[in-house]
Amino acid sequence: MGVWDDDRYRLLAGLAEELKLPLLQIARISELENNQAITHTAEMALKLIDGYVLGIPTTEQTALRLEPIAISSVLYDAAEALRPLAKQNGCEIRVSIGAKMPPVMGDRRLLEQAFTILGYELLRAITDESKPVVTFAMHRRKSHITAGIFTDNPGLTTDAYRRAGALMGLARQTLPGGSSSNGAGIFIADSLLAGMASSFKIARYNKQVGLAASLLPSTQMQLV
Repeated sequence: MGVWDDDRYRLLAGLAEELKLPLLQIARISELENNQAITHTAEMALKLIDGYVLGIPTTEQTALRLEPIAISSVLYDAAEALRPLAKQNGCEIRVSIGAKMPPVMGDRRLLEQAFTILGYELLRAITDESKPVVTFAMHRRKSHITAGIFTDNPGLTTDAYRRAGALMGLARQTLPGGSSSNGAGIFIADSLLAGMASSFKIARYNKQVGLAASLLPSTQMQLV
């Protein structure tokens, strides 16, 4: 994705900010009325808008705040943010970290935003099951750490993901049939990884399929 024209960016950013106000009002009113379903949906919509604005590259974009961070804590926090919505949809969220992982270099705010948005989209893309499970998992490789989110959706394949990317902005339904989402959040999450990690790619964890990215361990922490 190249640098956007600043006028176009300002227009879209302004529109996004205008959309946030009614969503905030909906979230707060539903919270007062104890309507958790609407509250969680409005809050996730706000995260999508924030992620979209943060992910648009411009000539005035603020530099990434790269620092050594524990990607495991990012996954835990993203999973916790989604648990109320998962419970509402009858879905179970699991976090699988395994062995002790070294810190990675990244911008914590953007990484947490990316994994929260990705998890939200994959929750929406789950096909009918008796007890659907979404797994936040990571593993260590020789040169990098892979972190991703996985489900039991058989329609999530490399070809389907590639087609969804090509259709984004051109068609209402881009993900496999049965999904209530057009997948825009997946590509918003992917844009937030720029400069920190590889793009999200289709990957497998045990018998599940999902999207994962590769991050580099912090070299400065390795020297300590």
